[in-house]
Amino acid sequence: MPVSERAVEQKILIAVDFGIWGYQIKNQEKRYEWFKLGLDPSLQKDDSSLARKYPGNKQLPIQLSSRGEITPQKLTTDYLKALRDHTERMLLRNVLETVLQRTPREYVITVPAVWTEKARDLTAKCAVDAGMGSEDKLHIVSEPEAAAIYAISKFKEINTGGLESGDTFVLCDAGGGTVDLISYTILKLTPILELEEAAPGSGNACGSIFLNRIFAEKLNQRFEGDDIWESDPFFLETAMEHFERVTKNEFNGKKGVNIPMAGLGPRPDIKKHRLELSSTEIKGVFEPVISEILNYIQDQIQKTAKMVKLILLVGGFGNSIYLQSRIQEMFGPEIEVKTSPDRSVPADHARRQILIILTINASQTAVVRGALMKGLAEVKGLTAKLPRIRARKARTYYGTECVTPYKERQYPGDNGHSPERRMRNPYAGKDHVEIMRWFLHKVFYDVEKLGTVTAEILGIDRALLKKERGSNGENYYVMDFDIEMRCFAAKLEFTPVYLYGLDKQIRFEPAAFKLE
Repeated sequence: MPVSERAVEQKILIAVDFGIWGYQIKNQEKRYEWFKLGLDPSLQKDDSSLARKYPGNKQLPIQLSSRGEITPQKLTTDYLKALRDHTERMLLRNVLETVLQRTPREYVITVPAVWTEKARDLTAKCAVDAGMGSEDKLHIVSEPEAAAIYAISKFKEINTGGLESGDTFVLCDAGGGTVDLISYTILKLTPILELEEAAPGSGNACGSIFLNRIFAEKLNQRFEGDDIWESDPFFLETAMEHFERVTKNEFNGKKGVNIPMAGLGPRPDIKKHRLELSSTEIKGVFEPVISEILNYIQDQIQKTAKMVKLILLVGGFGNSIYLQSRIQEMFGPEIEVKTSPDRSVPADHARRQILIILTINASQTAVVRGALMKGLAEVKGLTAKLPRIRARKARTYYGTECVTPYKERQYPGDNGHSPERRMRNPYAGKDHVEIMRWFLHKVFYDVEKLGTVTAEILGIDRALLKKERGSNGENYYVMDFDIEMRCFAAKLEFTPVYLYGLDKQIRFEPAAFKLE
């Protein structure tokens, strides 16, 4: 059907579910993979046990140093550029080129729940370098929150088990590379669903890609020394394709599976050109991965310190029948969920509980669909119609550096300051020390500088500023100001507020925030 130039007037938003290229790369070819994890050095130091035990044997080395040519940033930028170019080609199949050229486009990038601010900032810079527009036009969305937006929109279409205000549910986004979890408590069901986070998001690299690695390892061990198997990669590629397309979703833990193996044999375990594998053998492939996921679900439930009524599965691996059955088996009516030993939980919350395990249609694309819903709502000014997340659990604790008058320490343990911290304040003519003023605070062992907030103040009328002479004889403008911080699922926003008079203020636009 032809498309007229007048038919396309709104912006086009493209959601990118950030991951690997997938099966365009043939099984035996070397490839760069997992490079997005290099954007977050903390994940490099604390990678999953599965990633250590089952590394990709076809993975090319990545130089984490910025001096190397092949870096995580370069690979990520190249990857996003390829996706952008592919998207443009697909759009041109349905939209006239002249229309596409003058149609604004904005991109929605999803990031894991455990991403640090630095990793999110690097992701945004890679997207800008890939030609996806300026940073102020990019939409960065947390993957589990995007999945939750889509899943919640489908609540009326699925049997929610009678969710009510005050109920808590866990959303598990089980994907190919990573598994992300988030928990919500329902504050209000109508007219707009309102939620609050019940526990901080969690997750790790324990997705279904590890099933492929374990299965390939077991096949190679099984046919070790077989000249035909070792000389022709066709057999492994065919087996892996069937495993990916059929076995991963359809295996139920009860019946064995048959894998195409035409041309190999004769062998006792190959009948009618198919390798027969028992349910016990296939469980041995699934269990290392599923056990890891169950541990994360258990941990998420414990951290809510509440009765969890529903576990909602999304993501491609969420369609696995065996994963669903193992979750139901562990968290079903006969299983008591232990409470976290370091949290006080009311006794009635520790009783046996019945959890409902649900999946939704198109769960494998829930992240992308939810990201598009959020992006379109922001562009059209319709965010009020989206499910509202009223409160979030802090992943990290934030504050700003400021100064306070120096107070000499009289004895160990008092509220005084150590002499080496003393600095001279030329304006006040007194000594001071630098301290932290916390927006969000808990007991901490280490503090590091995250970034710098910069605001443009030249536009302020100088008549509104206090002018005082310092102790050193110099004239100073004195500004009393606060910094307001807003926490979103995948970004921070800082707004300086200049205070003057008794109750007057000037609010700046959200300030530039430069990460270290």
